[in-house]
Amino acid sequence: MDNHAQEQAAVFYDNRNKLFNELKEKLQITIDLEHLLKLFYNELQKYLPITGFSFQNLDHTISLSFGEITQEYCSKQLILNKSLLGTVRFFPEHLEVSILDSALSCLLFPLRNALQYHVALLRASRDQVTGLGNRYALETRLSQLDANNMPLSLIIIDIDNFKTLNDLYGHTIGDYALSYIASLLKHIPLCTHASFRYGGDEYLILLPNISKINAVQLAETIQEVLKKNPFKIQDQQYLITVSMGVAHREIDGGSFQELFELADKALYMAKASGKNCINYV
Repeated sequence: MDNHAQEQAAVFYDNRNKLFNELKEKLQITIDLEHLLKLFYNELQKYLPITGFSFQNLDHTISLSFGEITQEYCSKQLILNKSLLGTVRFFPEHLEVSILDSALSCLLFPLRNALQYHVALLRASRDQVTGLGNRYALETRLSQLDANNMPLSLIIIDIDNFKTLNDLYGHTIGDYALSYIASLLKHIPLCTHASFRYGGDEYLILLPNISKINAVQLAETIQEVLKKNPFKIQDQQYLITVSMGVAHREIDGGSFQELFELADKALYMAKASGKNCINYV
C-alpha cells in the first residue's frame, strides 16, 4: 500500500463508526439507482484510491460505470437475504478489502430499495405485449429531450392490413405479430432503445440528433429486415409489411406535437400510395 493509501486507510479507521453512519445516512437520500451508485462511488473515493467503479445486474440488464475502467479490478457480489443484487467492480485491483466490505454493507439495503424502484418504473413504462416503451416511457423521454433542446427525427410505423391479420387468425396471433415486429426493431442498432408502441398497431422511433436523411435510411432498413424475416403462422410464412412516415425538426423547430403531426401526415400519404411505403416531409 502506498503512502497516500495508508493515510486514507488511517483516516478511515480512526473515524470508522462515524464515517459509516454518515455513509448510511447519505445513501438513504435517494432511490434513483444511478444517483445512488454515483453517490456511493464519490463517497468511497474519500477513503480509498479508487479510479473507477461499475455495477451490473444481468437479470434486469443494468450496467452502470463511473470513472476510469481498466482491466485490473476487484470484483464483489452483493447478496442480501440470499438474493443476488448484482456485481460491483472496483478499479484498480489492489484495494483495502476490509474497507470495501464494510462500505458495501452500507450499500446493500439502499441498493435493494433502488433496484425495486427501478424495476417498478420499468414495468410501468413497458408495453405488456411488445416489451417496448409505452406512452408513459415516451413522455418521459420527450421531457428529457425538450430539456436538451436538440434536433429530433421521428418515424411512425403502421402495420399494413393488421385488421385482416386479426380477422383471419385471431387476436392472439395478432399480439404475436406485434411482439415479433418489436423483437426485430430491438435488434436494429438505432432502434434498440428508441422504439415505442404508441397504440394499436403503431410504433414510434424517436431519434435525437439524427438527420432526416439518416432517419429515412433507417426506415428503409426496417423494411428490409421485415422482408428478410417473414412472420410464421402455423408453419406458414406471412409477410408483414409496414407503412412509415418520417419527419424532422431542428433546434427550436417546434413542439413534438407538431413533429408528430408532420410524421402522421407523411404516414397517411404512404398508406394512400399503396402501403408498404415510406414517405417523409
